[in-house]
Amino acid sequence: MEITDTLSGDMVSDTASDGSIDANMLTVKVTDKHDNDVTSSQNLPDPNVSGQTITWNLGSTTLQDGYTYSVTADVKLTEQAYTDAAALMNGDDATSTNVY
Repeated sequence: MEITDTLSGDMVSDTASDGSIDANMLTVKVTDKHDNDVTSSQNLPDPNVSGQTITWNLGSTTLQDGYTYSVTADVKLTEQAYTDAAALMNGDDATSTNVY
């Protein structure tokens, strides 16, 4: 199983000055069905980063029923996203396709 997620054009990483995702700053977390953190008891591969894309290849890892597996990166909106949001609040059109 492989999970891939790419930041939209309106999001950048909040952990690097150039907006890139730093693989060392990702948080991997596993919780059981009672929301208890069981991450330390899991033997999981690290997620990989390429540009603005995070890929987590779990390979043949056996996923536990009722568990939640997550990878988290700190992100922030771009200045364009803020500009578009302000335009929308004023009844104007946004220039970004990611802002409605």
